[in-house]
Amino acid sequence: MGSTVFGTSAAFATVAYRKHPAPYGDSELLSYYSNVTPLQVIVDPVTGARPGPGGQGLVTGRMPNAAQTTGVLVGKMGITTGWTEGSIIGSINWYGTTAMVTNYWSSGGDSGGPVWRYDGAGLRAVGMHVGSVLDQNKKRIGAAYIPINTLLDQWGATLPVFAKTLTFASEDAPSDSIDSGGGTLDDATALSPDVVDVCPGNDCVLVNE
Repeated sequence: MGSTVFGTSAAFATVAYRKHPAPYGDSELLSYYSNVTPLQVIVDPVTGARPGPGGQGLVTGRMPNAAQTTGVLVGKMGITTGWTEGSIIGSINWYGTTAMVTNYWSSGGDSGGPVWRYDGAGLRAVGMHVGSVLDQNKKRIGAAYIPINTLLDQWGATLPVFAKTLTFASEDAPSDSIDSGGGTLDDATALSPDVVDVCPGNDCVLVNE
């Protein structure tokens, strides 16, 4: 607790509380500096590139858990591997909470990076990257993230976002775009029933990154 948190270019908060391990997954609640406005901007820490309308990286909402179904394309930013994309392939029990498993690439140091999606509903927060999932033979199954609405519900927290004022440019969106509304937090935390557990016997190896 109390450690300094850095953004793309400067320190902006300190760690106030941490939930880890079970039954809360792995997350921290930040205390922002008084001169910081905590609106969400997504930036590739490796290249500086930003997704979304006009390449501005402005987050205008959050994606409901129920819309995070198998095959949906998401993006991830990480301090090590930068901007990578992949599809949701299932779910897993991550230290007591449900995490989504994807096939985007990640590596050590990427933990805590934002997972996002840009589609007809705008640039939305999807979750927080937490690590990799391996099988018993240490073969990589995929990368895991905890849905943003699950995290907000655990902490009783909010996610300040920008007003959606820019128009959607279809040529910039993923080819499998969906248009799901933000909904309420209660609506958003319900998981889709068609996402299968990639490790039903709980015999996978969870690698915090």
